[in-house]
Amino acid sequence: NHSRMKWVDNHRGVFNVEVVAVSTIHTQDQYLDKFFALVHALDEHMFPVRIGDMRIMENNLETELKSSIAALNSSQLEPVVRFLHLLLDKLVLLVVRPPVIAGQIVNLGQASFEVMASIVNRLHKYLDTSQDMHGRNSLLSSYIHYVFRLPSNDPNSPSPGPGGLGGSVHYATMARSAVRPASLNLNRSRSLSNSNPDISGTPTSPDDEVRSIIGSKVRSFITARRATCTGEGGAPSCPRLTLPPELALQWVVSSGSVREGALQQAWFFFELMVKSIIHHLYFTERLESPRKNRFPERFMDDITALVSTIFVSSHQDLELVERLNTSLAFFLNDLLSVMDRGFVFTLIRVYWKQVSSLFSNPTLESLRLDFLRIVCSHEHYVTLNLPCSLLTPPASPSPSVSSATSQARERNVQNLCHTKNIL
Repeated sequence: NHSRMKWVDNHRGVFNVEVVAVSTIHTQDQYLDKFFALVHALDEHMFPVRIGDMRIMENNLETELKSSIAALNSSQLEPVVRFLHLLLDKLVLLVVRPPVIAGQIVNLGQASFEVMASIVNRLHKYLDTSQDMHGRNSLLSSYIHYVFRLPSNDPNSPSPGPGGLGGSVHYATMARSAVRPASLNLNRSRSLSNSNPDISGTPTSPDDEVRSIIGSKVRSFITARRATCTGEGGAPSCPRLTLPPELALQWVVSSGSVREGALQQAWFFFELMVKSIIHHLYFTERLESPRKNRFPERFMDDITALVSTIFVSSHQDLELVERLNTSLAFFLNDLLSVMDRGFVFTLIRVYWKQVSSLFSNPTLESLRLDFLRIVCSHEHYVTLNLPCSLLTPPASPSPSVSSATSQARERNVQNLCHTKNIL
């Protein structure tokens, strides 16, 4: 009976109750939520899109998507960290595979690159305690090493996700397939596995069942790869290299705060490019192909332009120059294993000329020594500097002491010339 209640201090509140929602599914950030909703609508071709009270039609989806990408800079850092892998996967996918909206291809590479540079810098700025000896953020380095894989530029292929090398994960709450799964065909008389209804036969032991599951996954993956890399008439039609050229191009044409942000964390974009290159060579089975035929000339031109201008806008900041010098050295060290080595030595020569024109002693000597220490740590660096056998003069039918001395002198001259060309 409320009439018998006695209120303290005329109904003054004594304590407050606050409910905090904790979720690993919902971002609880309006900017991230809108971006993920729009990207999901593009993947599933589901229109119109409802975000709260807003109803987005396909004809104005391009404007909303661009604004949502730009608004990611305003998202809170905590949900960005919790959904970092998914966020970077979606941004990389927009760079590699421009979406088709209302029948038109929409290029979002520049906007995605700008947001990636901003997010990487925010993580380095506010999570400065989780960095290794080279100044790399542990979250970003673990993403590149363990999570990232090169998405296909085929719009019909699945988007990247945690579902293995060739698939993606779709949650039942997000979308339901209209096709009835094969595992629901219950009117089969053959015996089935207890853990996987799609595997026929009763396993004799748990090891046999696990082996059967792994074998079926491997066979499915190999079949999918062969189908993807086979065109009409059986000719190879593997996807072309997309992410490294696009990153290099966006980096070269960027300016202002975007370029400065990318240079601040150059290691991230360099390592992203290297892993993309290696994935491309592996999945297209080009690891055994001639190095000069692996990459298009346009990509190599963009890499040359990037290396030749990387210190121009930042040579006043000595701390940034030292980080760039180290990141570039590791990048070229990695390229020695996958690209034409003559081209990589050309890049080293371009770097050498650039630092010589911008810096003076003792800064110049320090940069050069640090750079050479990293590049020369390549496992085949000594072999790469040996003179080519085609340059060696033919042996004399009756060699004498004078001819052997002449050949040794000429070989030393070749080594010196080759070293000068590099340095």
